[in-house]
Amino acid sequence: MQSRSGSRLIVDEKTRGLISRFSHHICTIDEIAKHAENRKIVAVGDVTAANLRKAGIKVSMEVVDLKTKRSETGEFSHQPGSIQVRSPAGILTRELFEVISANVNVPGFKRVEVLGEEDLSVIPIIIYTELNTLIVYGVPDVGIACLEVTNELKKHVNELVEGMEER
Repeated sequence: MQSRSGSRLIVDEKTRGLISRFSHHICTIDEIAKHAENRKIVAVGDVTAANLRKAGIKVSMEVVDLKTKRSETGEFSHQPGSIQVRSPAGILTRELFEVISANVNVPGFKRVEVLGEEDLSVIPIIIYTELNTLIVYGVPDVGIACLEVTNELKKHVNELVEGMEER
């Protein structure tokens, strides 16, 4: 995707509103564990990834920014072997798209550390991951959201990206 010439896509308030309409549901660790038996799981967010690890749930990729609720707590730290990528808050960078594209469907565990904000990485994950993948991410003060990747969702996200402002 992101084949347009710009290296950064701006996520404005209108786009954030459209993103929030993704068809996710709040799920439990037990539900995720059951899904992990027969599908790929991708975790977005430090707390979410840590909770899944603690529960023994294997994910194929985790995308983190070493923060929780946009604050550095010292609780999360760089792990050797992680792929680092820059993507400032409110912006999707070409680099983030390229890292997700190159790694999301490669066998084995991958950890992507975003220097900036990892929340928006859900967008390139939806675009590049295989169908039926379960993307799991935290909703602050609510719980864990689960989002199943379908053809309809991929189409919706591709249209959303095409309408984003480039810089």
